[in-house]
Amino acid sequence: GVRSLLLPYNLIRQEVATPLTGRGHALLDDGTLVLLRDSPDEPARVHPLQRWQTPYVSDTYAASRPAGTGPLARTGNADLVRGISDCLALAHGVRDMTPTTAVYGQLAADCGRAQDRYHWLSDPELGSLAEPLGELRATAQQVLAEFTAVQELTRRAADALEETSTRITALVRRVRGEVPESAAAWVQRLTELRQAQGHLATIGEMRYADGERIAELSARTEDDIASAAQRAVSFLAREDAFDGYHEDIAGLVADAGAPATARDASAVTDRLAAMTDGLATVTDVVAGLEIGDATVRTSILERIAEVLGGANRARATLEARRRELLSKEGRAEFAAEFALLGQAVTGALAAAESPEACDDQLARLMLQLENLESRFAEFDDFLAELAGRRSEVYEAFSARKQTLQDERARRAERLAGSAQRVLETIGRRLAALDDLDAVHTYFASDPMVAKVRRTADELRELGDPVRAEELDGRLKAARQEAGRALRDRSELYADGGSVIKLGRHRFAVNTQPFDLTLVPAGERLAFALTGTDYRAPVTDPAFEATRPYWEQLLPSESAAVYRGEHLAARLLAEQGAERLAALTDDELTQLVGESAAEAYDEGYTRGVHDEDATAILRALLRLYAEAGLLRHEPAARAAAQLFWAYGTDEALRTSWTRRAVSLARARDTFGLAPAIAVLQEEWASAIGGFGGGAPADAV
Repeated sequence: GVRSLLLPYNLIRQEVATPLTGRGHALLDDGTLVLLRDSPDEPARVHPLQRWQTPYVSDTYAASRPAGTGPLARTGNADLVRGISDCLALAHGVRDMTPTTAVYGQLAADCGRAQDRYHWLSDPELGSLAEPLGELRATAQQVLAEFTAVQELTRRAADALEETSTRITALVRRVRGEVPESAAAWVQRLTELRQAQGHLATIGEMRYADGERIAELSARTEDDIASAAQRAVSFLAREDAFDGYHEDIAGLVADAGAPATARDASAVTDRLAAMTDGLATVTDVVAGLEIGDATVRTSILERIAEVLGGANRARATLEARRRELLSKEGRAEFAAEFALLGQAVTGALAAAESPEACDDQLARLMLQLENLESRFAEFDDFLAELAGRRSEVYEAFSARKQTLQDERARRAERLAGSAQRVLETIGRRLAALDDLDAVHTYFASDPMVAKVRRTADELRELGDPVRAEELDGRLKAARQEAGRALRDRSELYADGGSVIKLGRHRFAVNTQPFDLTLVPAGERLAFALTGTDYRAPVTDPAFEATRPYWEQLLPSESAAVYRGEHLAARLLAEQGAERLAALTDDELTQLVGESAAEAYDEGYTRGVHDEDATAILRALLRLYAEAGLLRHEPAARAAAQLFWAYGTDEALRTSWTRRAVSLARARDTFGLAPAIAVLQEEWASAIGGFGGGAPADAV
């Protein structure tokens, strides 16, 4: 019969497996393959068969199989086959690829496309194929980047070499075609050739540069330099070869004394350096040439030495001028910098508000001084001034730091003392609490406890953690002691702590603190200790003289004077009638209220005594304005009239009247004049001598 060739194709590996040959085959629904093997052409009764189990099942058979539940079943056979096939294709491509930019770019793109197309590649249950795929993509991108970098470096090296080759060719063509007319021109040509040769060496150090071409160019350039050097020696052997240099040196000597600033002197310095470098090139060339006549070499070197001597003279002149200019400009600049440093020191001292800030500001100023010393290192007198200022700055900041440390220590001492007093108050308050809930509430909400904690925090900020920890410890100990005291009190005390229980016995306890006070004892006063029956009569005769005030409870009120009257009289004496009369009703009410509030020890009641005092003042001020001299007592007015009529003459009355009118005008214009008091004392003395005895202010 006809022979058959079966080629099983693996979709995943994308390859053909071992072919099967036979004379016939049958494929069953379950994928069983029955193959009739080749046999001799002669007829036979027995034919060899092979039975293969293959994955090529029919659609009907596949549909009849139970559905899977694993991760492979969730993904689906078709998607698995495509995904694994693509991954294997990538692996085969890596193994057999040609390393080019396009291939690596395509590989990175295929890896990214596979990761985007098959989401299940990152599933751990399916082998986490995304990890090696990502590494493959990253490697391809890295290689691609390296390829790009190599290409860029190769291009740069080639461009630089091409540019240098073009420049050398043009330079050699010019050297061969032109005949320089001066030694400077020959020096310039030789210098340019040597620079080009040095640039070739620089290009040779570049990565991926063409070494063979660079070596070829270097050899050609070396030959061109030797040829140009021979021609240069022929020219330099002439008597007039260095005349141009001598003229240039004469001009440099003249220019060396002309610069007006140190910046201008740098241009002459550059010209001198260029000339010296050129002469050094000529010297090297002459020294390296094979000159048969030694006298020629000697003659050229002697002429070069003469030129160098002139250059040295010009350099000495220029250096002297530069030092002079630097000294002048440096002093002006140093004066400005020194003044700026002084302002910086003043500002830094003002900004240093803590010892740490002093250290920071001092370090900044020391750095500024270091910079100034490096800038003006050529001036010894400036360095001496800077050293003196360094000492002054250090001493000033040391003193400032010590002052701040002392102030911080004093503040810490005050805070610790204040906290000590608050803790004592807290202890007394805790002793009066009845249960643990009250103690806990007190520590959670009382402002004094919060103040102690704030004080501890402030002490830590001030760099005193020992005292801060001590305050926290004492506060904690006070809380624990209050708890123990409450437990002891509940076991030993009854009736709120006023009675001690000892079995069946009860003892009263005085819990009030002992205070010394004065209490009436018959018709006298006696010292008494509160909570006791101790009494000690006061026998001091001086104290006995104060008996009229024993019944007076307030300094502002007595049996004859009402508190509102006292307040009104005090304000009238303190402020003066004129000033009070100038106030509006609202201003007067406000002034009386503020004065009553400030004098809290005089026992004024807001809304009562201040209102009464305001009403009294309004009446007094109205009488003061309307009564005129009637505000003084009759005896004083009568004495003044008698003195004015019989105790003075016309000249004295005229003089006093004129002085009084002038002083009154001065008082109205400038305020109270001391000369008025002098005039009043003069009148009081005259009236006393006359015998009237009237007060001075009644005249």
